[in-house]
Amino acid sequence: MASCSEITANIGKNCTDPIQAGAEDLMVVIPRADWLNASITYNNANTQIIEDIILASGKTGYSYQGMNKSILPKYELLKTDFSVKYTHEVSFKVFNLSPTIKKELESLAQG
Repeated sequence: MASCSEITANIGKNCTDPIQAGAEDLMVVIPRADWLNASITYNNANTQIIEDIILASGKTGYSYQGMNKSILPKYELLKTDFSVKYTHEVSFKVFNLSPTIKKELESLAQG
């Protein structure tokens, strides 16, 4: 049984009652613990680009579909006294809001 802080489902768009047309954004969320045994292939020319991810058996990533650039990644450089670091944030709109998806979003926020 999943705890409150685990994500467990994909979130797609609602094609029967669409809010906007033209899906083009896709975000895949992988729980942090599932990265530990993942096999990751980086781009040879730019090692900040991931080309492929193979998760351990039984692990999965969850897709979130957006529309018209509704998934907005953001990063910010933070300078501190002894180091430089980045903060990362992703904002996204959900186009299929049901009680099941509301529960999934609550799990995502707490996870």
